[in-house]
Amino acid sequence: MFDRLDANGDRRISLEEFCYAVPMIQKWGVNISDPETAFREIDTDGGGHVLFDEFCQWAALNNIDIEDDDDLKLSAEDLHRLQNSLYKTPRNFLINKGKYNDSKIINKNLSLNRLP
Repeated sequence: MFDRLDANGDRRISLEEFCYAVPMIQKWGVNISDPETAFREIDTDGGGHVLFDEFCQWAALNNIDIEDDDDLKLSAEDLHRLQNSLYKTPRNFLINKGKYNDSKIINKNLSLNRLP
């Protein structure tokens, strides 16, 4: 979030950068009617730039939700399913493709949780 506003990458947000980013911030659910006043409120140390910690505190207080982070969220059930499929895929793939036809070899190696 912070990096999106810090256009020049100097690790602080200027008033100009903030004003330019107001439409993006509003997409995140924060209504800003007066950008200069909002900037001064965020710049708690009065240094003329919004620093990372000042921005984080303001973002948390305003419950900012960036529009494209929803695709990164997994339910606990989906995460569990994904973890299980990652652990089982190589073994199941090799067995299902018929690479190991001897059931003794398959059973032995599955119980040891490894393949020859």
